[in-house]
Amino acid sequence: MTIYQHWMDMKQIESEARQKRLELERQIVENLSIPETLEGTETKEYDGYKIKITGRITRRVDAEKARQIAVDQGLDDQLNRLFRWKAEINAKNWKASDPAVTGPFSDAIESKPGKPAISITKVEE
Repeated sequence: MTIYQHWMDMKQIESEARQKRLELERQIVENLSIPETLEGTETKEYDGYKIKITGRITRRVDAEKARQIAVDQGLDDQLNRLFRWKAEINAKNWKASDPAVTGPFSDAIESKPGKPAISITKVEE
């Protein structure tokens, strides 16, 4: 067997193992009743294991819509504080801002949950 074939075989094994791991992670999230909208970290102990799950929400900004909202609402001065251009949320400033400022821009934001990250360690007895 050549090193190239060995590499291809390992990539196949890696891909199959990854798919199995992802399915197990999906089952763990489901079994622990972790909400799809989890943003941040949640830690649970179950069957002698400590399970840490980190959820993320990915956000996409409709730049034209955000600019139009800023014009319509008189919030032009907030655009560069709340967004990075190419329009991306500046999450730190967005979360720290008054909802009266961020609220009108919410229609320009598409939010969807990302895949939760999981780490598992054995609890010492």
